[in-house]
Amino acid sequence: MQKRVPLVICAVILLLIPSALVWSQSPPDPTFSDFPAKKVSIKKITKPDVSKGRARTYRTRLREGAAKGPNFAGHYTVVRWGCGTDCIEFAIVDAIGGGVFFPDFLPVQSVPPYNEDNPTVIPRNVEFRLDRRLLIVTGTIEKSTADKHFFEWTGKELKLVLAYKLRP
Repeated sequence: MQKRVPLVICAVILLLIPSALVWSQSPPDPTFSDFPAKKVSIKKITKPDVSKGRARTYRTRLREGAAKGPNFAGHYTVVRWGCGTDCIEFAIVDAIGGGVFFPDFLPVQSVPPYNEDNPTVIPRNVEFRLDRRLLIVTGTIEKSTADKHFFEWTGKELKLVLAYKLRP
């Protein structure tokens, strides 16, 4: 004799399957459009304050990069330089006040190629936009096991929004 599963149990199972699929999905990546920056009119770019600390060490790179003008979050300039194979460091310079901010997780190492269709492609380490406060770091950084990091620029610090591994 075959036992029949009651219709109510089947209905409950069918209702729970889509919910389980939704719960198991990771949250969507933050997008640049989620983090707009205020438009700022800059009459004259202020030279970066390179009088002390790490800013003094990288004064030439900071001056050259800042002179190109803002490229991040309205009136900031992300200045990048290499530190070895697939390695970069960067600082954020305020074009209005001249302040220089160094993230506490430098340097950034690129993750190994993970594009199976084109294994020679190395992802860009740092992505940003002039009109957005989102900064995306692809690569390994200090004190993190993740490969992809999304930061929001608050005007004083990079606040981690989301981080995850690109590959298991």
